[in-house]
Amino acid sequence: MREKILFNENWYFHRGDIRLPLPKTKDPIYLSAKTERELWGPAAVCYNDSTMDYRKTHELQTEKWEKVTLPHDYVISGKFDENENNTLGYLKYENAWYRKHFTLVPEDKGKRITLLFEAIATESTVYLNGVHLKHNFSGYNSFEVDITDFVRFDKENILAVYVNTEHHESWWYEGGGIYRNVWLIKTAPVCIDLWGVFVSPQRLEENLWQINVETTIRNTSYTAETVEAVSVITDKNGVEVGRCSSSVTIPERSSGKAEASVMLENPRLWDPDDPYTYTCRTSLYPRQTKAASLGDEDSLFSVFGKLWNDAAEAVDPTLSLPTENKEEDPPLDESIDIFGCRTFVCD
Repeated sequence: MREKILFNENWYFHRGDIRLPLPKTKDPIYLSAKTERELWGPAAVCYNDSTMDYRKTHELQTEKWEKVTLPHDYVISGKFDENENNTLGYLKYENAWYRKHFTLVPEDKGKRITLLFEAIATESTVYLNGVHLKHNFSGYNSFEVDITDFVRFDKENILAVYVNTEHHESWWYEGGGIYRNVWLIKTAPVCIDLWGVFVSPQRLEENLWQINVETTIRNTSYTAETVEAVSVITDKNGVEVGRCSSSVTIPERSSGKAEASVMLENPRLWDPDDPYTYTCRTSLYPRQTKAASLGDEDSLFSVFGKLWNDAAEAVDPTLSLPTENKEEDPPLDESIDIFGCRTFVCD
């Protein structure tokens, strides 16, 4: 079953860089040349980030760490200083570290495990269990980190994020830190890709529209898989007004697209005074291969975007919309997309 877990609680935070001397001997340098590169410092698994520690079995922490809940902007908590840059808010921008401890159950083995960071200001580096996995160069974009090959199921995992605020992208207050949500996502090896459903309504005649649906499917397994993407169009009341489907074979360790379309007659057009929208729910079903290996009970309800409509309502990602003639077999994966039909007239 696909899971999307909010990952905002129980983070450890340290404001400022933590300078550590370079070892003088060969052993630590040799060992850090492996996949698990970070063997000392805040990105290392064994680093002590405790905020309260009375144990006498190891060296105690001398740095100041604190527990925080995301979203978190640490720059705004600083003191205003007229000597700092005015357009950046008269505040001092420092680098920082975040760490989070978490565990996974053995039943998660075989799934694709990812982290979705909605935004980190400004540049950031992500480590899992001492392994450098991602560097993001902007504070204004979301990004995904695939941790499948590096996560542990038999012991605690350590997620570390280094935030660098030395480079600015804007001439206004930017802030610093993990200032939006973080999600832990578990899916089957074959799944709808992140933001993988694109709905493109096209007007053919006065009252006839063609609703084109493009679904990007990711296959992280080591065998080619054939799946069927079924898209159901519903109105605002949840009543089905059309559906389409297409089958596609996705090569191993690759991705592909399923394209389909459905005709919609006399749709209620979107207008600023009447922002009416439709919903496209795309479900993924196995069509060839072993059901167990695909995880055919996985499902996802999430908003992938708003097309043709800047004022569309948000959809509860846990909401299962009612439809007629619903497929009896559970899908591999599922996605919900909001769209409106509108034409633009230029004088």
